[in-house]
Amino acid sequence: MTMTAKYTATIVAVTSSKGDFKDDDGKTIEFDSTKVYVQLDLTGEKSRGTVTQVYKVGKSDLYDILRLGSIELPFQAELEIQKVSNGREQREKVVGFQVLNRTRPSDQLTAGQAAAKAA
Repeated sequence: MTMTAKYTATIVAVTSSKGDFKDDDGKTIEFDSTKVYVQLDLTGEKSRGTVTQVYKVGKSDLYDILRLGSIELPFQAELEIQKVSNGREQREKVVGFQVLNRTRPSDQLTAGQAAAKAA
C-alpha cells in the first residue's frame, strides 16, 4: 500500500547544489539536489510563529529547468508527498512538485516533466 498526499505549500527559500567530497575513509561522495524550504505553523501551548521544513524535490538541474531563481519568494507550490519506510522508521519523500500560479503555460512543469525534459 502506498500512502501519498498532495499539499499546497508556501515555499520561502530554494537551494540547488551539486558536487562531491571525500569522506574520512577517502571515498568520494557525490551530491546533487534542489531543495525547497516549506513554511509551517509552529504549534504548542507556549509556541507561536512559523518554522521551515526542508524537502528535496529533485536534482540540481531542476532549479534551472523550472526557473526557480526567477520566481519571487515566497511562492505557492503543490507537493506530492509519499510516506516510505525501511521497516524501522518512516520518512516523507517528495514524488511530485509543481509551482502554482505561473503566468505562462510553459512554466507549469511538474518535477516529473522537468526530469524527462532534462534526459
